[in-house]
Amino acid sequence: MNLFRSDFLLSEGVLGIEEVEFYFSDNDTYAAALQDSLSDSFNFYTGWSNVVVGNKASKRAFATSREDPNVDVQITIAIHGTYAWRTLVFSRGRKVMEAKKAYPG
Repeated sequence: MNLFRSDFLLSEGVLGIEEVEFYFSDNDTYAAALQDSLSDSFNFYTGWSNVVVGNKASKRAFATSREDPNVDVQITIAIHGTYAWRTLVFSRGRKVMEAKKAYPG
């Protein structure tokens, strides 16, 4: 797992990669299982939408922390072969998409 952080944006991102069993061989199945496992910690306020990341079909959803509703999170997943790639981007005090727009670079 890798962690990326921006004090300027009050945001951080986590990249995780895991080998998955054959029953998680598609994005929809993995997204549903991941949402179920994260539902104790996050309130999902969107469903999973189809996105393309690095020419790979992916899924993305948005949620807020149950512990601190000021923390917004964007969750993106992609199944590639026998591996599941996932990123969680957290932003404090504003939506993740607003933080991305504030980046000066």
